[in-house]
Amino acid sequence: MQQILQLTFTTKQIPAPSQDGHCRLAGLVVYSGSATKGHYVAYINQNGRWRLYGDARVQKVAPAAEQEAERAYLYFYSKVS
Repeated sequence: MQQILQLTFTTKQIPAPSQDGHCRLAGLVVYSGSATKGHYVAYINQNGRWRLYGDARVQKVAPAAEQEAERAYLYFYSKVS
């Protein structure tokens, strides 16, 4: 069974997907650490499965990573026709 990560857009900093088409979240980038030291990781949806890409490894993750989605810096969407 394929699960879909859904986000609710509540701030003006994150633009909502276009109303004239359907989009799905394809990936997001999150920063972990402090202002002086840390690194970025990417969450990518590949064929309905979410994976976490870090510096040294790739691992499967639960699709509903709401806490990570709330603090992401970049969101990538793909248009669903």
